[in-house]
Amino acid sequence: MSLRIGDYFRSLSFKLPVVYVISVLLLVVSFVALLNFTNTSQACDSIQRTLEIGPGYLNGVSPDKATTLVPDYLQAKRVLSNYTAFNSVIDKGIVDDNGLLIEYTLTGDDGTGLVTLYRDDFPQTFDLGPDNIRSERAFYFLRVPGHSDALLVASVGYKGVQALEAADRTLHQSIYLLPVILALAIFFGWFVSRKTVAPIREIAIAAESISEKNSSQRVKFHSRDEIGSLARTFNRMADRLENSISSRRRFFSDAAHELKTPLASIKTSVTYALSDRRSIKEYQENLSFISARIYAMEMLVNDLLFLAKADEGNMTTSKSMVDLSAVVDEAEEAFRPLFEEKGVNLFTRLEKGLFVDIERRLLLRLISNLLDNASKNVAHNGSVSITAGSEGQNILFIISDTGIGISPEHVDKVFERFYKVPGSPTSTSGSGLGLSICKKIVTEGGGEISLRSYLGKGSVFKITLPRAKKE
Repeated sequence: MSLRIGDYFRSLSFKLPVVYVISVLLLVVSFVALLNFTNTSQACDSIQRTLEIGPGYLNGVSPDKATTLVPDYLQAKRVLSNYTAFNSVIDKGIVDDNGLLIEYTLTGDDGTGLVTLYRDDFPQTFDLGPDNIRSERAFYFLRVPGHSDALLVASVGYKGVQALEAADRTLHQSIYLLPVILALAIFFGWFVSRKTVAPIREIAIAAESISEKNSSQRVKFHSRDEIGSLARTFNRMADRLENSISSRRRFFSDAAHELKTPLASIKTSVTYALSDRRSIKEYQENLSFISARIYAMEMLVNDLLFLAKADEGNMTTSKSMVDLSAVVDEAEEAFRPLFEEKGVNLFTRLEKGLFVDIERRLLLRLISNLLDNASKNVAHNGSVSITAGSEGQNILFIISDTGIGISPEHVDKVFERFYKVPGSPTSTSGSGLGLSICKKIVTEGGGEISLRSYLGKGSVFKITLPRAKKE
């Protein structure tokens, strides 16, 4: 699946690396900015605590002869940006009789000449003594217009200056590393994108290739992340689609086969009737046969329409609380003559007050289909029993018979559409849709249906339906 240039810039293959690179750059820039801000703030705080600003008198001019120069209180960053550092310093200190430093002279090679400082202006600096000033303090100066005999001198702790210089170096080194970080981010972004998008592209290709003629396409991707879950979900969807297509094909084939037989017999009967003059009795027999076949076709078409609507979710039902005992009594009344004619005993044992939330018409059809199935499989002197009772929040409904039973290999298939157990009475007289309709009705009602059968001993249909909640 190839992409055009315009489509590529809208694809995940392009968007993921871009988002990844931008995220990495934002993270790195934010980290560097935060680190520089923290280091700079700490260094400036250290400098601010040790900062002293006062007049420095040039070339031996005494304070009483110099023009008065009053220093302003400045922040450390402004001092370091506006003041000039002494390039190299040769210092000399004068102490009093008590060993207390009272005067300190700086000499720089930057054209300042001799710069004399006094204790009253730099008490914190002078407390260090002449031996420690050079190693622990750094000096900066600022020429002030109109003052040729003095300038402003700033004295700061040398450790704070070193910390500030280290912060600046770290910032510049980080900026130099940004191209390398950008290149690595682009490479890893492309790599991650390729690994991420590849299975998605594989799923897309598989989805495009699936059709009614080719429904066997699957994704061969296994992982425990979200993409692996998507692949497994896609494969399950493809399985359901393949089963649906296969079921539909089988459905149409079986439906055509079921309709073909009665149509052929009707056509034969009509051809026979038209081929020569017949007696009234023969015409009546022929019409009766055609009527029976048409009735069978009508029932088959109705069953097919019912299942088709149920599959599409268009099975119109008006659910209401239905008394299960009343519906069983109605079905029993309809089937009892048939059972009596065949010499089959019908027993019922129903708990009173069993209500289900299902359409009465569908419940009657469910029971009727199961009784009709039993009537075809139970021989003379056999029996059919109907029992119903409570099972927690559900109703357990059982129809059992002493019929011919079903061998184990057919039990799981009897609810499939058009499936007929070979050799059973229903294999020739039924359409194979009755039990499929039963399962659909039970499923739509939120219940379950199962079959337990033993060859030569009979069958037991077990139905569980939710009990209706009385208002």
